[in-house]
Amino acid sequence: MIDVTMVPRGQRLRLPRLPWQRQNEIEAFTGCADWLPADGERPPLLDIEQFDLFDRDRHPFYRDAEAELFLARRGGQVVGRVAAIVSHHHNAFERSRSETAGRTGFFGFYEAIEDHVVADALLDVASEWLRARGMVEMVGPASPSHNYYYGARALDEETVPYSPTRFLEAYSPPRYHDHYLAWGLTVERRMFGFDCDLDSPEVARVIERFEATIAKTVRSTGLRIRPMDVDDFDDEITRVNEMINRSLAENWGFSPMSRDELAYMGEQLKPLIDPALVLIAELEGEPVGISLALPDYNQVFAAMDGRLSKIGAAFTFDNIPLVRRLWPRGHAWQSRSIDTARVIALGIVPTVGRRGATTRREMLRIGPALVYSTLMNARRAEFRWLTASWILEDNKAMLAPFAIAGIPRTRVWRMYRRAL
Repeated sequence: MIDVTMVPRGQRLRLPRLPWQRQNEIEAFTGCADWLPADGERPPLLDIEQFDLFDRDRHPFYRDAEAELFLARRGGQVVGRVAAIVSHHHNAFERSRSETAGRTGFFGFYEAIEDHVVADALLDVASEWLRARGMVEMVGPASPSHNYYYGARALDEETVPYSPTRFLEAYSPPRYHDHYLAWGLTVERRMFGFDCDLDSPEVARVIERFEATIAKTVRSTGLRIRPMDVDDFDDEITRVNEMINRSLAENWGFSPMSRDELAYMGEQLKPLIDPALVLIAELEGEPVGISLALPDYNQVFAAMDGRLSKIGAAFTFDNIPLVRRLWPRGHAWQSRSIDTARVIALGIVPTVGRRGATTRREMLRIGPALVYSTLMNARRAEFRWLTASWILEDNKAMLAPFAIAGIPRTRVWRMYRRAL
């Protein structure tokens, strides 16, 4: 028999938890690696960062959202978890585009052993909770929204050599696809990820192709591409937030991030941001485009075994921005580097302040300029790989450059839906 219970609010993650202290419910929810089958492909996410996403009392996402966390047990042993989520912010945005929309509930943070009885029990509870709040469809996995861990990794659709899950990308084992389909969910959308070898002939051709046209664009439009100004961090976060929300608003499943959310995330990431990888495009002094990339900190978390108590391992990496600031000349214990940067968002704003509408011709020029600048800055920073995700399967404009360059997709995610 499967017993599914709610995780009480207000419980905290104890770091460290002393040997005689019994594990509480939120610690059981966070520490899924302790009860899931061993999986060498699962990235060891940082425990305190994961708990932060569950913290309904402090995380700004939950100021305009409801969520309930559930644990499944068999014979007292934890065998699964799930969250049911209603984002009022997302639904209000959907209603602004269509009067018939705006009643979507989400499931997320799904983990379970290989057992369809466990899977059915978890998804049943999540759907019942959402239905009781007037939702008419369940979409996911969203943990907790489009702006965090989104989608289920589709390893069965990936035909190239395995590409590891990168920083802030979602991972799930293949059995979850079977769990979802058996319960009645169907695939609603797919998203792709691409890995670019910065030393490859394909990337060299892209750079060569863009180089002359970018110079012409700068001369003819006055386009300026600059790195993020960390000394003006709060205002820069506001600009980034506005550009991401405006440039991605038409994408399927998009959920606007509030200013408080982005500021909260920005403060967490501030020590980890490499300003040369966060690029802002400007026309006549107005921001018109954004390329947001971060080093692949999953490589650091793997060295730490996902535990804050092993933070010393982070200082063996020589290209973490915080470490570089502390020891600009390096240190004896630094023996390795993060070799990959991930492009999290790249967008062009469709309208620009006092200039009025950005013309389609300008937009077509700004995109390649941002791609070119991101590639060049990543190479200067001595990254070997630049990875981009998640790109929707119907986003032809974003997929085209990879097709032209002959760069195959390396990672696939699925989003699922079921009417309630």
